[in-house]
Parts: sequence; structure tokens; C-alpha cells
Amino acid sequence: GGPDQATSILKRIAARTSSTGRDAESDYEVLNCIAWVLKGCALELYALSGHLHSMVPTQGNANMAAVLAPQPTKCKRLLCLLLSHPHRLMLHALIDMPMGRPELAHRLSMGAPSRELLHEASKPMEGVADTVGSHHVVIDPIVLVSLIRKQHGQQGAVILSKSVSPRTEQELAAVEWAKAWNEYAKYTCASSHLASAWGLVMSSSLVSCQQFIFQDVSSSASNPVLGVDGIVELLFALLSRLCADPNKQSQRLEASVALPISDVALQLVIFLSELNHSVEQEEKLKMCTYFCVAIASCGSGTDISRNNERAAILSCGLTVILASMKNLAGAETFGEKMLLRSSWGEQDAYLNAAIHLVRIASQSLNGNDPSLAATGGSASQYNEKEKSMVLAARSGLTSLITYFDWLEAKLREQVPAFDDCFLLKLYSSDNNAAVSPDTTSLARLASLLQAYDVNAAFTLQQVASCRNGTYFLLNMGVTTALISAASNYAKEVYGPGGGLDEILERESYGVREIQPPDFLHGHLLLLNTMLSLGTAELAPPARERLLHDAAQVIQWYSATADRLLRSFPKDLELTIEFLTCLHLVASSLPRNSKSVSEGNAVGGSNSVLDTLVDRHVLTRLERRVIDLAFHLAEFPFPIHFLPPLPTRLGSVERAKLAQNRHASVNISYGTSWWDLVPDNSQDDALQVLHLPDPPTGSAESGTWGSQFGRTGAQTGSARTAWTVQKYEYALASAKCLEICLLYLQIRADSTSGLSFLPLDGLSIAKGICRCSDAARAIHERLGHLSRSSNGNLASMLQSTFTLRENQVADATNYAEEAERSALTELGPRLGQCASNLLTLVYAQSKKLNREVVASHGTGGSFQAKS
Repeated sequence: GGPDQATSILKRIAARTSSTGRDAESDYEVLNCIAWVLKGCALELYALSGHLHSMVPTQGNANMAAVLAPQPTKCKRLLCLLLSHPHRLMLHALIDMPMGRPELAHRLSMGAPSRELLHEASKPMEGVADTVGSHHVVIDPIVLVSLIRKQHGQQGAVILSKSVSPRTEQELAAVEWAKAWNEYAKYTCASSHLASAWGLVMSSSLVSCQQFIFQDVSSSASNPVLGVDGIVELLFALLSRLCADPNKQSQRLEASVALPISDVALQLVIFLSELNHSVEQEEKLKMCTYFCVAIASCGSGTDISRNNERAAILSCGLTVILASMKNLAGAETFGEKMLLRSSWGEQDAYLNAAIHLVRIASQSLNGNDPSLAATGGSASQYNEKEKSMVLAARSGLTSLITYFDWLEAKLREQVPAFDDCFLLKLYSSDNNAAVSPDTTSLARLASLLQAYDVNAAFTLQQVASCRNGTYFLLNMGVTTALISAASNYAKEVYGPGGGLDEILERESYGVREIQPPDFLHGHLLLLNTMLSLGTAELAPPARERLLHDAAQVIQWYSATADRLLRSFPKDLELTIEFLTCLHLVASSLPRNSKSVSEGNAVGGSNSVLDTLVDRHVLTRLERRVIDLAFHLAEFPFPIHFLPPLPTRLGSVERAKLAQNRHASVNISYGTSWWDLVPDNSQDDALQVLHLPDPPTGSAESGTWGSQFGRTGAQTGSARTAWTVQKYEYALASAKCLEICLLYLQIRADSTSGLSFLPLDGLSIAKGICRCSDAARAIHERLGHLSRSSNGNLASMLQSTFTLRENQVADATNYAEEAERSALTELGPRLGQCASNLLTLVYAQSKKLNREVVASHGTGGSFQAKS
């Protein structure tokens, strides 16, 4: 290249891409030669930075070790030649590099012979693998003419000479097309070889010579080779080459050339994001716009696979930029200005990028592409590559959608009249480009839920978190796809009935165990997001549809939920998501209104839920929820930490059991769900931090002074010792208990005439005692930690000069901080659970009072009896 643009050989070659003959052949040779020189520079940078020195054997290779030793001065000199002023060879090579599709490539779409003839007349391109690529083929004109004559039954089917002159116009056209194709193949191989070599030099500079980019190791003065400004300038020059208008054939890029350049763009963005130096917000906004234009330009061309791969790489860079823009100080104010002042061209760039990304994101991760057999690629490699591309496109799409939703929400706080919605524009553009609503890219993405695409649910969950996201997902058929996936899975696992019949009440014998599916967590998380964020903004018909579909999902997964509730704490997160879904549906249903199903008049949300879910299924689920809730309330901590229950409560339990004259009931007081928690002995004892026993209200756990210094692996066995992991289980148990109680409150607080919940007063009393005792003990423990913090700080200052004491103090402080963090969240949650148990009793008693009054009236005689 060089600084003199008028004499740039790359620019001259780029201008002659449509020429043929000897000059074109020499141009391709020049491109390959430059590529080999650049690859040599990359290897030289790698060696001068000292990365080859570690490969030399330690004995008997002193000369080789000296040659391969790090040479920072020479490395800096070569970097300056490549990247710094005044030469900047890499920048000029990028600006002048031939990247566009040549004119002869546009002529290949006309007058092409049949695919069968081209396949039989093709042969691999001769040359080194670096210069010819791994998949390029050329067409043999002699074989092509012979095959055409053979088709017409003419002589010459057997080739006896090295040249066959075309006789007819068809043969002449076929030969001309073959020559054009061969010329295009040579250009593509040479230019992509050059682009790959250019990317290799940039990668070697950024990775191997990173320490030289911002500082001069040969002098104390700051004299960076490139610096932040130089990297930003190089990135803008690179992105400008990738921003081509897809609607103009003359500006379309050659996919194999643009792909390695896009890879460097991603490396530069990641390199900038990892620096402590800040980049101006104006420049980041410009980068974001350039990336979006470059992504949109990937939507044209015949090489769909490479174009999609390029878009996926660029979407990764876009995700990095958007994340950094959102985390910058003053990002809200700047984002609001960006929305208000963005030109139509910039807004179209963002929208077009999202449209192209959603097309890639809607592809299946199964890799069942019919073009695989035609290309002869490896199925496993192809599937993994396609999967990575789809996942990257989904990440970029959700980053773009959620970023604009965040900006729009901030702007509506300042300007209430602002009503712009990026998601609405994407939804409308996608619908306008499709033949029917079922063929849109967003609808195809939603349909992937039926194929058990695990990642698709998380992508749609990000859409549901946006404003009006639930409304759009409903119109896309997301809930229909969720029902279809649930019913198909239930019928596949539990038989044609889907596990809804009573036969499931039988326990399975032996070791048969059904694992929940991988996709279920994502499906429930998506549905819970729609229920929690969408019900308030949906119109009544759409809200009723959402609740009806959510109830159907619950019904189909009821058999799986039954196993989840019985196997707690296994699949803990999945159990919490299902209980959350059940609670959200019950709490969102209308009260004292007509049913959302068939228009039947019912009173209260309780009876509405009964019309949406099969009565037998709902009764079975509620029994499991009640059993789990009372068990969790009775055992917020392991049994050996808990204080004994009140004496009179124990007497009541024994009196109740004594009423069984013909049955012997044995109660095991030493087992609970805590017995299923994984054992700490599986981990390295030195890596597990042991904490003081949890405060439960018992006499042993109430002595704070003796436990305050008990940290590390000093006390307790691996099985009984208390750890941070067990606090996490206790928090999850309390959260699960709270959700169960909230749901039961909704079911108990109903004005309908349905039967009562099968609540056990003795279990409720146990739960209130255990939760309230633990909440009170946690409150006292937090107070003790707060009072002791000043004294502990003084002891730390005194032990500053003693290494051993300082290490013990650090471990103690870490243990106290971990304990304080867990107790701060656990204490209020257990206290709320005790309050919810009392509220549940009150709701059930009110319902009992209504039933008694309805049956016996409110006369004086009845009141006297009461």
C-alpha cells in the first residue's frame, strides 16, 4: 500500500477486477505474494515477542534459545512500520484491499449450464491450500464441451486431445461461462488469501504484542505504537469497508474476503472493551451504527452461509458495544439524546440489522439443512458451526431490542408524550416482509419451542421483558407453541393421557426415575415473564387468552410437577419456577367475575382456576403443594439445629395419634428434606468455608460468643458442618415456602362454595413456631454481628504486623460477611412465611364462618351455641 494512494498496487488491482488475460493472472499472483509477506510478518511478530522461546528445550540449545529470545526493540520497530505514522501499512492495505464482488461474478447468473453438467466437469483448483482454499473448484472447458456433445448424441464423447473447439452457440456460451467462473474462482481465492493474511497480522499484533500497543518499552516516555485513538481510527476504517449497500450490486462484498475482516473488527472491539481507557460516547454511537449497517449488508449475496457467519461475528461486536454504552456514566442522558436526534438513516440501520438477525435467529439448532448433502460437509462440524452462528445472532438481537427498550423507558420518564417503540417497528417490518403471519421470522422463532429448542425460550424471554413484548409474543403464537410442546412431551413420557389420569397416583417400584426435560426451565421462565409483566398491560381478551393458555401448560406438566414436588430439593430451580407459574396464574385471574372459559358465571378466582384446569389434576397438585409447604415450614434448618417444639404442641400431636385404635403410626423425627442435600465431603475440605451454626432459636445455637470465631475447616464434620452452600439451600427453601403459601392464600380466600383446602392445624402450628423462632434468632444474630464489627476492626488493626493472625482475621471477616449476607435475606423471608401462615389460617377461618352462616343463619340461638 504505502502512504501514496496514487501508486497503491492494491488499488490498481481492485480497479482491474473485471479484466481478463495475462494482466489478471499477474494480479492474482501479486495478491498471493503480498499475502505470504503478511503471514511472514505475523510469524515474525510472534517470534520477536518471545512466544517461541518457551518451546526451546532447556538443554543443549543455547544458540536457538538466544535467537528466539524476546527482542522488544525489533518487535516495536516492526509494529511501528505496520501500524504507526507515517507508514501505517496495515491501514492503507485495508483501505485499498479488493473486497467487492467483481463484475464478472454478476454475469455468472446468466446462461449457466445445467448443474449436472457443471458437477461432472468440475475439478479441484490446483495449488497450495492457503491460496486455493478448501472448497473452490474450477470447470474444465474440454470436459464440459464433451459432455454437451454426449447429451446430443454427437461424436467426441471420448476426449482424445487436450483441446476441443466449440462448434455451436451453446458450446461457445458454455465455454465462456466456464472461463468466467474460473476467473472468478481465482480472484476469490487470491483476495480471500490476502484478507486472511491481513487478519492474521492484526491478530498477532493485538494478542502477541499487546504490551507494545500502548507503551514504549525502550524508553520511559510514553510513546505508544497505536494507542486508543489509533485503534478507534482503524476500527472505523474497517467498518466502513464492511458497510456496503446490499441493494446495489456494484457495492456488494465478496463473502470470503469480508469474513476475516469482520473477525478483526470483533477483536478490536473486545480489545477496546478490556482497556481502562475510555472511548467517547459519540464514537461508541458511531461504532454501533457502523456495526448495524455492516450486519444489514450481510443480507444479500449468494453465499448465504458465509454471510450469516459474518453477521453473527458482527453481532457479537454489537453486543459488546451496547453493553459498554449502557454501563457508562451518563448513558441514560446520552441515550435519550440519541433517540431524539437519530436520523431516519440511522434508525433504518438499527432496524435493518435487527431484521437480518432475526432471520438467522429463527433457524433451528438441529442443523437439518438440506444444503449439507450438496456441499459434502461434515454433519457434526456443520451443526456446531450453525449452532454458534444462530446463538450469536440471538444474542445480538436481544441486546439490540433490550437496549432500545431501556432507552425508550428512560425517555418516557422525561417526555411522557414519547411513544416510539423499536420492537413494534421490528414486528411490523417482519410482518410486512412475509407472505402470511405464520411465515414471519418471529413466528418461526416462536415455533422452535415445539422443537424443544432450549435457547429459543431464553431469547423470547428477553423479548417478553420489553414493553408490549407479551402482546407481540401472543400474536406470534408463543403460548400455542408452549402448549404444543407440553402436550407432546407429556404424551411421550406418560402415555396418550399425558399423565392426567389417576393411574399416576401409583408410586413406581424399583429405581425407575424420569428426569425433567432440559427445555422445561426455559419454557416456564418465558411463561412466568409473560404473566408477571404482560397481564397488567394486556387488554381483557388478550389477558384471558394468556391465562387460559398458561393454565393448559400447567395441566400438561402436572405429572412432571408432581414428581418435582415429591423429590424436593432435587431440581430446585425448576420446582420454584413451576410454583411461581401456578401462583401467577391464580393471582392474575379475575375475582367475582365471569369465567374466562365458556362464559360460565362463577364467583372468585378459585372457581375460575377450577374451570381452566381439570379438577382432579388441580386437587392432586394442591395436595402436593400443601404437603411440601408444611414440611418446609417445619424444617427451615436441619433437625439437629432446630429447638424442640412447645410441650403442649407435642401433647396435642400425641393425643391425635392416640385416637387411632386400629392403626399403629410411627413418626420419624430425624428425617427431612435436608437429608437429600448434597454432602460437602464431595468437595475439597480446604476449599469449603465452614460457618457458625445457623441461628434457629435453640439454646445451643444461641451462644454467639463461642461460635463467633469458628471459621474455615476447624470444626464440624463435612456432613454436619454449616456452609455457604447450605445457606443457599435454606434461602431457596424459604422462597419456595413463601410461593406455596401465597398460592394457598389465594385458594383459601374465595367467595365460592367449593370445599375447603385440606389444611392440618397441627402442621400449621409447627410451621409458625419454627419460622418465627428462626426469624427472631436471625434478628438477634444480625444485631450481634453489627455490634461486634467495631471491635473486630480494632483486632484487625492490632494484628496487622502478624501474618498468621492477619490470615485468621481475613478468614473470619469473610465468614462473617458471608453469614451476614445470607441472614439479611433469610430472616425477613422466614418472618414473612410465619405471617403468611397466620394469614392462611385467617382466610380459611373466614371461609368457614361464611359456610356456617350460609348453612345455619345468624340467629340468636345459633350464636348462643357458638
